[in-house]
Amino acid sequence: MVWEHVTDFGTYPDWNPFVLKASAQYEVRKTIRFIWKGHFVAPFLFTVRHTFKFEAISDTQTRFSQIHENSGLLIPFLAWRGIYWVSHQGYLDFDQALKARCEFET
Repeated sequence: MVWEHVTDFGTYPDWNPFVLKASAQYEVRKTIRFIWKGHFVAPFLFTVRHTFKFEAISDTQTRFSQIHENSGLLIPFLAWRGIYWVSHQGYLDFDQALKARCEFET
């Protein structure tokens, strides 16, 4: 169920408060990496990499986690400006909305 909601990109605006648009190419029974990576001006100034991870716990349960990695010279400035708190809260909101959507359908 988690997989279906995360990969149903067309419904993101209906439930996802943080990521309103997404896309990926994938095939059934293949490994899919939901990774986005970007940088500001140049990679040495600021680079971000974000990954979605799905782990089967049982036949009916999946653990979903997000991994967020930042690097670059602007890290102290961005931390001082509170940018990390805002993005961290956005990812928490995403997780809570996904959890609520999955629980609603059970």
